[in-house]
Amino acid sequence: MLPIDGVQYTFRADFPDRAGIQAVSKAPSPVVITDYSIKALPEPDPFWGGTKYQLKIIFSDMPGMNFYRIGVYRRQRNQSRSEFNPADSIYRTIDFDSLPPGWFCGYPGSDSDVLITGSGSGAGCEEFVVTDRLFEGKSYSWSGTTDGINDEIGRQELRLIISSLSEDYYRYHQSSERNYYYDPLVEEPFPVYSNIRDGLGVFAGYTNTYLILLMPSED
Repeated sequence: MLPIDGVQYTFRADFPDRAGIQAVSKAPSPVVITDYSIKALPEPDPFWGGTKYQLKIIFSDMPGMNFYRIGVYRRQRNQSRSEFNPADSIYRTIDFDSLPPGWFCGYPGSDSDVLITGSGSGAGCEEFVVTDRLFEGKSYSWSGTTDGINDEIGRQELRLIISSLSEDYYRYHQSSERNYYYDPLVEEPFPVYSNIRDGLGVFAGYTNTYLILLMPSED
């Protein structure tokens, strides 16, 4: 049986020769997108070529502290293997050259007061993460402009996935990435977050909302 969003679950494991372990967590309710748009920009990307697209979604923030993740992907041919591969053989992550304030590439800095915005903020990033402290309890508009996309090597659509993350999931990935990127010459290793009582690891959840955006022609 699949877990139900919003329901608190308890994980428990008992052992004959030692104390048992236990953790409690839940998957938040999925994000409700109230509006969205995609627009092709008239000027090609000066660095990468191809068409740049401006994406926008509006969603309602849920009560309490929330954590969100957005990724955009395109089904296309795997150019590293063979020209005879079908056009939709792999999913490729789409990069952005601008994002709204407060969104971070990954988790290491996403609990900081330093906000990332402006050109180049999304280069090489597979997922963007934010807390809702800038828009708590409000309807929120997210927008981003992609790098240039070659229109000829994949499906003419983008898949946007917005995830609502449990705090346990968010804290675990934040601490894991922070520990991965620490400088051993000047820093101590950062403790990886765990919510397992009398044990190590994480018991956490998230929910996804999917949106298929058809890639339009230039205006």
